Amino acid sequence: MSETGAGWDDRPAEPSVEQSTVPPSVDSNWWWGVAAVPIWIVIGVMMLFASILLMIVVPEAGIMIGFLFLIVWALGAAVLDLLIVIAIYFDARAVEDAGVEWETTGDTYLMIAAIGLMVPMIHTVLSLYYLHQRRQYVGVP
Repeated sequence: MSETGAGWDDRPAEPSVEQSTVPPSVDSNWWWGVAAVPIWIVIGVMMLFASILLMIVVPEAGIMIGFLFLIVWALGAAVLDLLIVIAIYFDARAVEDAGVEWETTGDTYLMIAAIGLMVPMIHTVLSLYYLHQRRQYVGVP
């Protein structure tokens, strides 16, 4: 090894605490409300297939049960439409307060979520995007 240190043992220095890639901790469980939207969509698709199967097997009862599934799913979707507006706002605020590098503003997500109350499927796309970004910067979910 030479005096300049350019030898076989030139390993990079260990990262310091400031260079650590461990994301800061965010004290918020509001992301569960955001995650509920895509989960509810999957449940709705499963209920649709179950209704179709019931209509094939037992036509008289299948139609009634399918209609009941539709009512239950629609009521749940209405509740989730309101929940995501609240959940995404409070979770984005908690992420901001934790000092994460992610430049998120709760107001922007709140505005998009409010528009989603009038436009179908925006909440699904918004929740998937938000959860992806949150995973990238915070590490959870």
